[in-house]
Amino acid sequence: MENQPLEPTFNGQRLRAIRKRRGLSAEKLARKANVTVRHVWRLEAGKRPNVAAVTLMRIALALDTTLEYLLGVIDDARGIHEMATSTANQEGSGSDAQP
Repeated sequence: MENQPLEPTFNGQRLRAIRKRRGLSAEKLARKANVTVRHVWRLEAGKRPNVAAVTLMRIALALDTTLEYLLGVIDDARGIHEMATSTANQEGSGSDAQP
């Protein structure tokens, strides 16, 4: 099987879904990410397919998720802190963990 190059693409429906799961209105996300609410609406509607990296990073941080999730590279919506905690807990409960 040939390795296909990764082509991440922004998906507005994914943004809307995680925003709603996080319990945020478009207005609150806009404030947290320092963007306009109109920008959030346009992103969610798919009217802004090419999004600046800085904007995506602000949105990812505001939603406590990763750029990889917003770009469809991974399906795990957990944020960096949650992933780090999970990894630390798994490593701490391993068989070679010190008592």
